Amino acid sequence: FSSRQSDIGKLSVQVRCMNDSRWKLKTYLALYDLSLKKGKKIKLPFDIQMTTFMAWSPDGNKLAFSANQKLATLYPITYETQLASTETADLAIYDDEREIAYLLPGASEPGWLENYPAWSPDGKNLVFARAPAGGHPAALRYDLAAIDFGEEGIANFRLIDGASGGERSHVFPRYSPDGKWFSFTQCDGGDLIRSSSDLFLMPGDLSGAARLLECNVPYAADSWHSWSSNKIGRAHV
Repeated sequence: FSSRQSDIGKLSVQVRCMNDSRWKLKTYLALYDLSLKKGKKIKLPFDIQMTTFMAWSPDGNKLAFSANQKLATLYPITYETQLASTETADLAIYDDEREIAYLLPGASEPGWLENYPAWSPDGKNLVFARAPAGGHPAALRYDLAAIDFGEEGIANFRLIDGASGGERSHVFPRYSPDGKWFSFTQCDGGDLIRSSSDLFLMPGDLSGAARLLECNVPYAADSWHSWSSNKIGRAHV
């Protein structure tokens, strides 16, 4: 959803139609305008139509998403509930005003997996996770990176200190609604549903040290999380 209200803004959905000859598009991006009560199907200009992990810009005009995803699910192992092998993944933007989709420069590089976009509340930064392609999904080490997104284009790719490097993986970036805080998940390797996952918090300007949250427990995954919409700064885990 582009809005934190139920009757305005836009909704984006990935649709997959399985074994149904009535549909010309088996997989497509769907957008629905809640205010106008009108939707549309979008065929993306990419070889692979998979679109996952979406994030709307604050103005509701640009949708960032992981595109060109080639996925394969592996058998789960003890204490880990899901292993999804991602052979390819790029970040893309769908500009709803111009009705065009394009790969995001700096976040669609060959040999890299780029995923999990998150916009800053002012729309000036886009944060995402990236890891070298080709590794086992449990051994991937994702770093969080940021790029500037302004009227003059996209620039200044940089890794986020405290949310990149080291021996662990960094995924699921989230900004608090007021932009004061930035949270993310850190785990021993990989991304989806890892039992070693912990939640970390750092200032919203992406400076300073990341702090391990006290809500983490050693016996379970502390991973998927979201901020409340009342701008008080509460997080839901």
